[in-house]
Amino acid sequence: GRDSNGLGNLPSNLVVLTTPTTMKNHVLLGSSDTGYSLNSEADLVRAKWGRIVFDEAQELKNGYTNMKKPKPIKTFEAANHLGSIDTCRWALSGTPIENKVTDLQSILYWLRAQPYARPDNEGWFSKHVTPVASEGRWAEQVLATSHTEDPKGRARAMFLDTMIRRTKG
Repeated sequence: GRDSNGLGNLPSNLVVLTTPTTMKNHVLLGSSDTGYSLNSEADLVRAKWGRIVFDEAQELKNGYTNMKKPKPIKTFEAANHLGSIDTCRWALSGTPIENKVTDLQSILYWLRAQPYARPDNEGWFSKHVTPVASEGRWAEQVLATSHTEDPKGRARAMFLDTMIRRTKG
């Protein structure tokens, strides 16, 4: 069978490579004017994913902070509909923070990184990471600290728990 977007039923052992634009067009119906709804018949939605790897994950930015608005960011909304709670998620990005530190919060929420992105723990990020990020050269300071009880230490723990950092050199 084929879904309304022309994809065939996806075998369970298949690797699928797609772009964010293609994913959005298959997963969501509607427009920015009318709002979006889930295309629950789309093969990308119905598939039982073992792992989803989102390359260029910075495209998820602003999604978490806009979730409560009537028109969420389309990429973030579409990506959130893929996989089940048990699906392993990886996010790849050379620039996880393009404009502001909340760009990273959207990636952590999509990854379901605990405890940093729990819906019932919404204030964790704004309490522990956002204040540190307002300081100049905050990333170097966070990665240099070993104190886990201060805000920089909690932010460092989050980075170490969720990221692999490649340094140039």
